[in-house]
Amino acid sequence: MCLGGNAANSTTVLKQFTENVQLCASLPENNEILKMYDLIFMSKDFSKAKGWTDGNSAILGLREKYEAEGKTIICPWGEKGVFAIDPSIDDSPFFVKGIPVKAIDTLGAGDCFIAASIWGMYSGKSVLESMKVLLIISFIVGVSSTFTPHFEAYLRNNFDDGFDKQMTRSDMGFGLMGSFGGKQSQNDIIKRKPIIFVHGVTLRAGIFMGHVQYFHHAGYSMAELYGTTYGDGGITPMFFKAMECNDVKQIRNFIEAVSSYTNSTVNIIAYSMGVAISRKAILGGRCVDTNEYLGEPLTNLVDTFIGVAGVAYGLENCPTFMKACNLIDVNSKKSMYEGFNVFGIYSKDDRLVGQNCCGHQCSELTFANGTSEHTILNHGTVLTMTKEIQLKMINDHSF
Repeated sequence: MCLGGNAANSTTVLKQFTENVQLCASLPENNEILKMYDLIFMSKDFSKAKGWTDGNSAILGLREKYEAEGKTIICPWGEKGVFAIDPSIDDSPFFVKGIPVKAIDTLGAGDCFIAASIWGMYSGKSVLESMKVLLIISFIVGVSSTFTPHFEAYLRNNFDDGFDKQMTRSDMGFGLMGSFGGKQSQNDIIKRKPIIFVHGVTLRAGIFMGHVQYFHHAGYSMAELYGTTYGDGGITPMFFKAMECNDVKQIRNFIEAVSSYTNSTVNIIAYSMGVAISRKAILGGRCVDTNEYLGEPLTNLVDTFIGVAGVAYGLENCPTFMKACNLIDVNSKKSMYEGFNVFGIYSKDDRLVGQNCCGHQCSELTFANGTSEHTILNHGTVLTMTKEIQLKMINDHSF
């Protein structure tokens, strides 16, 4: 597909794309047609038909054969990722790696790809930034809200009946991602300690799709990134959703399952009320609402624990009669128990959790190795804008 026009830049072309889109199923052997266009989409099938075996050689081959120097060329290469060249920045092709997933249906994948590319560049993003955006969108649109079949089979074969469905949470619906993670096959090699992501009380595992994409590009595979959903995914309003024993057991069982599946200690990035849920899951003891005994602490299974915008000492403006305010005993221990390495991240401008909870900073992890303090960031952006710090905490045990 070619986006046409002789405008000086791609953004101007994109503003007129509805008038100038043409399908270039085949190109004549003369070079005149591509002189009309500034932005060219080239498919893998077209590239292979021309004898080019990968996206890099396809882009360079198109430029040479059809005198397409100075053109922005984008060439998606299936599940491998996207090859592109942006002459306004660099005269060499670059590659954005794809995210391996279990696809529900590939129908419309190409349309989604082109639409996301157009939206990104029309919004003023560079070609590289647009490719990263479209991979996130394609990831959310194109995958099921479950683990990989390999991980599902492991849960089904090694735990009680129904355990796999409890962890998978396919009831959370398509696109909102009730769960994610797992090997594609037995041959997958796990090189890094897996990361478990634990969401906030009214959210779902899908809140971490940006993290999945970020950590994937940092070298993590889907066999090293895991999430499940506890609670009802936001059906119950925040202040009426208590920290229930079932939620704690969901995360506790998930920690044990991922550790067993990967034969490794795990890292945990917990957010908001997920910090309280995770800490209680690791601490064990008795549930605050049912008095059910969970077991001994899981400290030895957790390498690094990170609490982001955490409900650690409570919510500053949480009325005591609200169900969400049933936080007790997670701060009862007089030593660090969340893992071998513990870090906190919070913002002084987080007005949802607040700052002062019974004489403590509300997100304070008392015995943490370190705390990354921020301003300006709100309750949401303190999670999304500190991914680089989170990665460093996990990889280097510092920040």
